[in-house]
Amino acid sequence: MEIQIPTPTHRCFRCNKLATSCCAGCKDAPSPIRIDTYYCSRDCQRASWRNGHKEICQLLHTTRTLYRAGAFLQEIFYKYRERVFDRNIVKVEAKNGKLYLHEKDFENKSAELLSHSDFVFPFPDHFVDSLAWMHEAIKYLLKDLVSEITEVEVIPKNHKREVIAIDDDCVTGQGVGSHSIIKLTLEYGGESYALDLTGAQYGYYDPINPWPDYLNTRVLSFQSNKPPQCFGQLKEWHLCEVRERNKDMVWAVMHLNSVASKTIMGTILAWEEGQKVTVQEMLRQPLQTYLALQEELIGSIAKTLEDFMQDARP
Repeated sequence: MEIQIPTPTHRCFRCNKLATSCCAGCKDAPSPIRIDTYYCSRDCQRASWRNGHKEICQLLHTTRTLYRAGAFLQEIFYKYRERVFDRNIVKVEAKNGKLYLHEKDFENKSAELLSHSDFVFPFPDHFVDSLAWMHEAIKYLLKDLVSEITEVEVIPKNHKREVIAIDDDCVTGQGVGSHSIIKLTLEYGGESYALDLTGAQYGYYDPINPWPDYLNTRVLSFQSNKPPQCFGQLKEWHLCEVRERNKDMVWAVMHLNSVASKTIMGTILAWEEGQKVTVQEMLRQPLQTYLALQEELIGSIAKTLEDFMQDARP
């Protein structure tokens, strides 16, 4: 079989000759900071590395890894929401740019429950709760990548979507309250980013955004009674609720989630052992290898959560 040699269409970053070899560290960095750097030879690449490309490359590589970590965490969050929560939706209507969710009454549902796995939270509390139980996965994936993680409560703005929940023909919740996000500071470079795993409720699907851009386009104000706090406070608050509440419906939901969330980290660690690769190493792989490994791990997490919920039912 004849080997097809790619026709050079790029110029060497150092000498401006035609080049086909792209620096692996820069390749596929997120837009708009993406800079695909090409070289005609290893000699040019080594010389460029010594003459300043090293710093740029490491920053782009770190940023690319962060964006991948955010996308991966968002996929875990979606699978967690799908498997662990039962939203008792009767009807969905789209009117005048708003999405109306008709739900059965939360308070009166207790008589119909079959097990802890059938408990639901009224909209929109389930988003904050899910984020709290993602704590360990967030912390583990971002280790050695970020130097600081801070939980922030904001009042969002510029919604592309407004979701309104209706319970027995009464509005019980809509996307106008506070919103939980996480501020990340990169270990290398020191730039700050917003991690927003639940932005889809407002019509935003990118989990990672530069912090200044996020504040400018998405934040109306900070929640005055909830100043930024150390990462883990949201989870600790929920754990305190589990310890201190009477064993009512809300306690049952929180207890279920405190157990279910542990299966996420257990699955990640077991997958790492089987693959002989860490998730941190996975995030740094070439694009196609990374996507294949991520799909496999997400599938394992989804299956584990599904099995857990099946076992939780009597």
